[in-house]
Amino acid sequence: MNTILGHIAGRFSAIDSRSVSLVKQCTNEMLFRRPKQLDYFPALFSCGEFLIRSAANVEMTFGGITRRLWDDPFEWTLEESMESKEKILEYLSEVREMTRQGFIFIGRDENLLREIPAPSELRPIVEVLLESLCRAEHLQGRAFALFQLLLDESPPRL
Repeated sequence: MNTILGHIAGRFSAIDSRSVSLVKQCTNEMLFRRPKQLDYFPALFSCGEFLIRSAANVEMTFGGITRRLWDDPFEWTLEESMESKEKILEYLSEVREMTRQGFIFIGRDENLLREIPAPSELRPIVEVLLESLCRAEHLQGRAFALFQLLLDESPPRL
């Protein structure tokens, strides 16, 4: 039987699958290449950084739900720490496991309406999950858009 929790878990799983797929398609150079910076535009992340930020958002959400630890994993997700495809894939695997454990912790649909301190105000778990889902998909979408831009800029392969 399909449940709301199962549907949400499937959406997080799809984000993970798309991120893994994109990392595997990129070279290390392409993962961390930034587009041309314009003076009037805010600093841009690389494709890899957008994927890492997407996963970090998921990690922060499930760390908050399961452990009440709402810290942004910024420190251990810096480009210096994630300098290769292998490191990013390893991190995605860790986030995948944390997400799996998070859904086990939530347990069933009825618990989605439970309120948790997220991080400073009480909010239903479902609201926290949906907000995280939207943010993770947005960051991932930016990675895919940048990937396409970088492919279009690349000289044709002969």
